[in-house]
Amino acid sequence: MMRRRPIVPATLLTCLVCSPSAWALIRVGETNPVKNAHWPTGAEAMANLPSRHSYWEGPPFGGGNYHFNYTGQTAADFQVALGAFAAIKAPRLELMIFDGVSTNLSPFARGPVHWEFEIWDSARFEVLNHSGHNITMSISPWFGRPVPAPLLTLYLGPDNPVNWSAVLVPASVTLLDRRVATSPYANSTGGVVRATTQDMADLKPLAGAVLEVGHYADRVFQADASVTAGADGVAVVRDLPAGNYVLRVRREGYATRQIGHFKNYGRTLGIFDEVRLAPVAALRGRVIDKDGKPIQGAVIGLTGLVGLDGTGYEQNLYNEQTNVQSDADGRFVLDALPTGRACLRVQKPAYHYFSFDTHEVPGDAVTITMTTSGVIRGRVMGTERLATGQAAYVSLEPVGERIGRWAGEMPCAADGAYLFEGIPPDSYTLTPLVVRPNPRGGYSKDSNAPAQSSTQIILKPGEQLEVNLELK
Repeated sequence: MMRRRPIVPATLLTCLVCSPSAWALIRVGETNPVKNAHWPTGAEAMANLPSRHSYWEGPPFGGGNYHFNYTGQTAADFQVALGAFAAIKAPRLELMIFDGVSTNLSPFARGPVHWEFEIWDSARFEVLNHSGHNITMSISPWFGRPVPAPLLTLYLGPDNPVNWSAVLVPASVTLLDRRVATSPYANSTGGVVRATTQDMADLKPLAGAVLEVGHYADRVFQADASVTAGADGVAVVRDLPAGNYVLRVRREGYATRQIGHFKNYGRTLGIFDEVRLAPVAALRGRVIDKDGKPIQGAVIGLTGLVGLDGTGYEQNLYNEQTNVQSDADGRFVLDALPTGRACLRVQKPAYHYFSFDTHEVPGDAVTITMTTSGVIRGRVMGTERLATGQAAYVSLEPVGERIGRWAGEMPCAADGAYLFEGIPPDSYTLTPLVVRPNPRGGYSKDSNAPAQSSTQIILKPGEQLEVNLELK
């Protein structure tokens, strides 16, 4: 299968080439010391406590999100960790507690996670979530928002030696108790989700908003439970069985918004404050070729969506649900969008379009100009000399500046044949690669294979090139 993508800044790349449900790890580790990664003073000492047995850096939405896992032998171990956490010099520090057992394990975990320390690389966070004109990362729940406070999470599962009633919480730490048993909903037999909804335009409570708790089946959202908000805009779903859920809020006249994920350990409390819905609006436009002729059957979808307040406005996990096609005159309408801004993805066989441009919603004068794409095919000579476990790929990279331009990798057939289709006209570098299976899935470049020679080509609109390559 060909991996195809527009080139984006390195911190964005992982997010755009992975599926929403299968983020891979960027970096994992055990007890080796870590260095400050644009963290506030004191965070490095917390990260390197002796009780830490593993860590991982997650790329959810581009990377920079560090999780450090700890196991306590005695109740005193957590008080030591809490003291180190309280010493971090940050405007806000949060301690969250659950009844349950953590599943946030790194591949190198040497034991259970009794508590976890989570912190962001602030520089990378800014690149990902405050990118100005570029809203392709708006799927991130933090897009347009401040960097999250350092977070210490305590899992009060049956094997945790911590006696919570004996823990002394420093005054500098804000406690977030996510146990149903200690909440106003203690009579619930399962998990509880509470959402407070507002009109994004005037911030008034949104009576009649419907909170839905559910999951995706065959790329379609299925609600397992739903509750309508009262005059105060508050909706509460109770008695949820243990499990992982997707949450969204809808109301007539407003664009439906997916507000996040909820992991219920059994009797877990999920609180989602200031859930803001934007008034519904439409975006209208036309798709044409370079000569101004209409293109029928182009598929128009979304790669980015923000509301009036500039925060990411995720509507669902699968943009296919909002796709529309251009008609005989090239015209299209994307309706049920939130008032704000949108970035479009436009696709049609034998054509290409990619842009970071955003469009105001509502809008009725969008013009999309697609370019006739080309084909690059050929054969990699010498694949018969590959060792057992090795495979041949071909890398296609743009010459010069890479940001916003097309690139991809293609596995070769048994006889070395490869084929790139739908390629925009440009100057490219073709390089054969020797790869091996990656233990965590997919393939990685074989570091023991010799460096391969590259070939530069220029692809014109609609052109079909044949380029043969040779393995060293």
